[in-house]
Amino acid sequence: MSERRTEREIWPLGLSYGPNALMLLCFCQLRQAYRLFHMARIGEVRPDDTSLRPRRVDLLRGYLARRSSERG
Repeated sequence: MSERRTEREIWPLGLSYGPNALMLLCFCQLRQAYRLFHMARIGEVRPDDTSLRPRRVDLLRGYLARRSSERG
C-alpha cells in the first residue's frame, strides 16, 4: 500500500461505520468516481463555499445504481 500523500477535491456523501474503520463515501473530483476513504488517513480538511446541496441526491442515486449493477 502506498503512503503517498495526495490532495483532491471531494464531495462528501456519507459515513460508513465498520468494526475497525470509519470510512467517508464521497465523489472524488480528481478521479471523477465514487471513492471510500479511511477517515484516520485524512490529514487535513479545508472546506470551501461550494454547496453540494443541488447535486447530492443525484450523486447518491448514481452511487446506488452503480452498486446495484455491480451486484448483478
